[in-house]
Amino acid sequence: KECDCVKMTPSQTYVYLVLFCVVGNILGNNKLEISQIQCIAHRDCLESQQCVDMKCADPCPGACAHNSYCQVSNHMPFCACPPGFVGNPFTGCTRQLLHTQCLEN
Repeated sequence: KECDCVKMTPSQTYVYLVLFCVVGNILGNNKLEISQIQCIAHRDCLESQQCVDMKCADPCPGACAHNSYCQVSNHMPFCACPPGFVGNPFTGCTRQLLHTQCLEN
């Protein structure tokens, strides 16, 4: 028994291919924006970048809090307080107070 196949004219084939290509490359938030796909996974980017919305990007902006710094290792951001500062680098680092005198009882 033969299959019943849908036959398409060449012009219909081109329309479907164009729609597939456009839909496959649409990125963006709430607006139609066509752009080139740079990545699918983090491994498609440099080790110092992550794949975000199919584009390679620096993962540090916004990852760490005030007075902390960010370094990227294997696509992951790591936050730390700089020397002379203490605290949680995700909520904020504060300057470390140095006590030069001992308290007497």
